[in-house]
Amino acid sequence: MANILVRGFNAKRRLAFSSGAVAAIVLAVSLVFSSRATGAESAPTNAAPPAAGVEEAVSTNAPTTAADLAWQVAEDAFDPPPHPDSWQTNPPSITEQKKFMLPFVLKGIAAAKDFYTRYPDYPKVVVAHVKEYQLSGIASRMGETNLESRFRTLEKDLGKWGLEEDDVLGIRYVTLQQMAELTEAEGQGPYFAELLQGALALRKDFPKATEPLEVLMEVAQKAKDKSARLACETLLDSPITDEGKDAVRAVLKQLDSVGKPLNLKFTAVDGREVDVAKMKGKVVLVDFWATWCPPCVAAVPSLLDTYHKFHTNGLEIVGISLDDEKSKLQAFVDDNKMDWPEYFDGGHWETKIAVEYGIKETPTQWLVDKKGNLRELDASDDLDAKITALLKE
Repeated sequence: MANILVRGFNAKRRLAFSSGAVAAIVLAVSLVFSSRATGAESAPTNAAPPAAGVEEAVSTNAPTTAADLAWQVAEDAFDPPPHPDSWQTNPPSITEQKKFMLPFVLKGIAAAKDFYTRYPDYPKVVVAHVKEYQLSGIASRMGETNLESRFRTLEKDLGKWGLEEDDVLGIRYVTLQQMAELTEAEGQGPYFAELLQGALALRKDFPKATEPLEVLMEVAQKAKDKSARLACETLLDSPITDEGKDAVRAVLKQLDSVGKPLNLKFTAVDGREVDVAKMKGKVVLVDFWATWCPPCVAAVPSLLDTYHKFHTNGLEIVGISLDDEKSKLQAFVDDNKMDWPEYFDGGHWETKIAVEYGIKETPTQWLVDKKGNLRELDASDDLDAKITALLKE
């Protein structure tokens, strides 16, 4: 994620939002079940004094009252269930994961509600409220859409349980990440849409916080769709530094380039002259990569297979290397018999073409159609299918 250097604010949290792999339903739900994931562990307890003996019981972890015993039962309900042994050899589908986990999520919601209804003055009652909030959000993303309105009501009520504003922000920020991980299983579009919706809501409710801006920058730089555009527009109207706004404008340049001719011209490291505008009639894959990037290196065998599979039918590859050592790049290209031209200027993340087009992660792959128009900003998923479709046009 780019450093947006927000003026005047001190970020207190740095949670990683990764879109690189589909999130596991079980992992996301387990994080919510765990009491360590609520964000409420450092929050103040309910203002009412505890019942006699409760304070001692809490400090010694020895349940001595009915409330203590009830809390222990509630915590047991919050514990994530063990995975079925069969999942070790037969990984479940998303639908199967949801079907398995949903009853436990609903059980956790019921346990939280039962506890805070019966023991509203218990010192840890705020955790029960937070559990209901988080688990209701998770359930709504697992098919229980009737819980969406309850989740939003609980979200508005977070500040009523003795929580400080910063605690509320932290809980909502963690919950946003967990819910986005669930929707990521449905694809990148729903994942970034969830992040965008949550970030805009946080931005509205916490206008001085940096966290919403960080999420918006994540969406702006990685979504590659309408979510990215809205995130960019919001960021340009936010108190971020000139450096941050330059990064956002570079993303907008990418988005605005889709469907238009790609102006990409350079002299490759091997002396070949490259001009994408003169490659009409070909489908061109533009690969932003580097030898210091492990995922890039891991993708080379597959990329070579794609090249050999489609090259005779009209596919060309153009590499944009973010390497800083020309000799290392050349040796790698030669050893792996990568026959396509490579751009190199030694700039690393400051590589001229990468900066011009706002490239913030590698590998990044674009596709240009036979008319010379940029068609894909994120071609890596189903690459062969996308190439096949463009070759048929």
